[in-house]
Amino acid sequence: MARDMSPAVAPQSALSVAVSWRMDVDRPLRKPTISAAEQPVLNRLVGIRNQLAALKKDRGNYYRPNDIVGLYNDLLAQVWALYGVRTSEHNDNDAYKNRLDAVLDECFQLFSLFYLALGKNKEVPATYVQLVTIKQNFELLNDTGIYTDDDLEPFKVRLLEIRQLIDAEVSRNGDEPKPEVLLVSRRLRQCETELG
Repeated sequence: MARDMSPAVAPQSALSVAVSWRMDVDRPLRKPTISAAEQPVLNRLVGIRNQLAALKKDRGNYYRPNDIVGLYNDLLAQVWALYGVRTSEHNDNDAYKNRLDAVLDECFQLFSLFYLALGKNKEVPATYVQLVTIKQNFELLNDTGIYTDDDLEPFKVRLLEIRQLIDAEVSRNGDEPKPEVLLVSRRLRQCETELG
């Protein structure tokens, strides 16, 4: 019997099918570009994030609160600038998101962890990383669809505590909210929307 010498076509393995499917699923949707007015804010936020990362990696020294607070004040100035740009460009809704928001999110998460490490647990910046974690948990729960109201109860309680902390901060500052309160309030609204 003659042997078939034609080139064999290897069947596509399940792994390669799964990988190609994941690549299609993981391909990010096109996010809005960064406007020319937002670019200086992004550049400064990247610098702040890099400084925070360097502080975080420096295990030989303790965090100096003055360093953290100084960088935090720089961040707040950038949040105000971004708030002004987004308002003037009519991009100030909770759903709008571009690369600048991702960098800002990273900065606030790092600051939140620094505030927790410094023992400033009851201040608004310390709540940000908690809100990010809660939102990620909500997204996972919604994706799986396997949860009960009892599973959501601790999240509801913590969101209520954070809402009270933010409301107290707003009432202290009157009509002129602080930039961190605006940002944390936005993240809190997103969590409350996921919960609802």
